[in-house]
Amino acid sequence: MVRVRGAARPDRHETALALWRDAWLDVLLPIPIIAVGMVGTSHIAAESGERPVDALTFIVVGMAGGSLLARRRWPLVMLLVVAAALAVYTAREYPGGPVYLTGPVALYSFATANERRVAYVAAGAMTAMLMAVRLVTRPSLGGDDLLLLAWAAAAVLAADAMRGRRERAAAALERRRYMDEHREGETKRRLAEDRLQIARDLHDSVAHSMATINVQAGAASRVIGRDPQQATEALEAIRIASRDVLNELAAMLDLLREGDAALRQPTPDLGQLGALVASSRRAGLDVAVTAEGDLGEISPAISTTAYRIVQEALTNVIRHSGTDAATVTVSRQQGQGLDVEVADLGAGLASPANEGSGMGLVGIRERAAVTGGSCEVGPRP
Repeated sequence: MVRVRGAARPDRHETALALWRDAWLDVLLPIPIIAVGMVGTSHIAAESGERPVDALTFIVVGMAGGSLLARRRWPLVMLLVVAAALAVYTAREYPGGPVYLTGPVALYSFATANERRVAYVAAGAMTAMLMAVRLVTRPSLGGDDLLLLAWAAAAVLAADAMRGRRERAAAALERRRYMDEHREGETKRRLAEDRLQIARDLHDSVAHSMATINVQAGAASRVIGRDPQQATEALEAIRIASRDVLNELAAMLDLLREGDAALRQPTPDLGQLGALVASSRRAGLDVAVTAEGDLGEISPAISTTAYRIVQEALTNVIRHSGTDAATVTVSRQQGQGLDVEVADLGAGLASPANEGSGMGLVGIRERAAVTGGSCEVGPRP
């Protein structure tokens, strides 16, 4: 059994849940950062005796933490606000504290939303700016400044790792979608080929028998009153042709129902030309068969194809040629391909009732092309 599955589509409930989760995270993340920044800065200032905090301190801490609300929608604006807030905080020589953690968080958020090169440039520019501000207020850099540099590098590297993970996941999803689409396309192609093969076989086998039935039914209706014996023979030919149709349909249904098991059943080939000729003769067509060359080494596929081509050609002769005689020549020269020729001396019928759809000739050409051959149709030179 073959199961075809399409690419999994995200559930709308799961998508909505993910959006709500991201929204709540965007709202909740700045709150502890702002709270810890304000409390921590006040505590450090009180313990160290450095410059005490004032209203501007809390404004700067609030700006740095609050800007993280825009980290998904406007990452560049968020990064610029954080950088400006930290620059003011550093220039005012407030004591070092948790507010500087907003820098790595902002860099990480910006880096995950942009290309690797842009992220590294932004991290370098932000760090260089803060170092420059620090050097304006202090004669040299200290350990806290190196820690800030390490935090910035860690944030960008973590974002780079996350970006790589997302890219790999997206690539894997794209490959899976491609494979699903390719598998679906291949399945459709095979189904189309199977339908075409079934249509060819039904046309070749059933059309021949139905042509025989049509001809014999017409003959029986014409002679039933004056020649009962000939009418009986025509009806017998109809019975045999009907049986052949039923057998062909039963074989086709077995193939559709049983699949590979039915494929192991024998298929008609050139060895059964005698039965095909007999069937054509019952339809009133005298067929002469000529075999030339070594036909024993023909592959089963080519032999079956040749049989079907002859069958369809004789059906066309019966239905459209208006003659009662035809010749079939099957020849194969050493080291060359198989040549099949079906010829008749008829001029064709003008009756619309005998006009065909042209699908028989299309089927002949397609069968020949499948085995690497070609087909020529037309009057004799």
